[in-house]
Amino acid sequence: AGAQFHGDIFDIFQSVFGGSGFGSFGGFGGQASRGQQGEHLEAGVSITLEQARTGAEVEVDLDRMVDCDRCDGTRAEPGTERVQCPTCAGAGQVRRQMQSLLGTVMTTGTCPTCHGSGQKIEVPCGKCMGSARMKVREKITVNVPRGVDSGVRMRVPQQGNAGVDGGPNGDLYIYLNVLRHDLFRREEDDLVYELEVGLAQLALGSS
Repeated sequence: AGAQFHGDIFDIFQSVFGGSGFGSFGGFGGQASRGQQGEHLEAGVSITLEQARTGAEVEVDLDRMVDCDRCDGTRAEPGTERVQCPTCAGAGQVRRQMQSLLGTVMTTGTCPTCHGSGQKIEVPCGKCMGSARMKVREKITVNVPRGVDSGVRMRVPQQGNAGVDGGPNGDLYIYLNVLRHDLFRREEDDLVYELEVGLAQLALGSS
């Protein structure tokens, strides 16, 4: 029969190494993870050659998830309260037994009922159905720096989908496309202009 060890596997590491840094290793043994980060979003933006040369502010129409305006992202119907999660008793984490080379050990993971919040919603919000978010279409102003070219990817922090349960917003990634100009062609940092002239102008010279 294998050895029986009834404790967190990281207790072994702490007893061997005497360190205190394992409390946050991989999210085990420390505070429960509070909140989930919102998803990152992507959008394409076309700008003129003049805007690429001088820089500009452009508006981007974006569909994204924001906090529900009924429950303010709490998931709960206004006027109701959250209660302590019965699965983890408010800890946000649960322990499970598993077999390893060390025998039977206890591992710690995020509670599947409350997803780490430590609380349970008795009456979900009637608008977002307890999801905490809703989809809206918004205009986002983006500052485009001078000198950009097609294919450049810009990161706009915190302008992606809203986080859940206090988590941070995701980021917005903008892919730029410089529109074709009627007169000029860009070659890296140079502008090329093709001028048509007649034989007389070539022979005699011209302005």
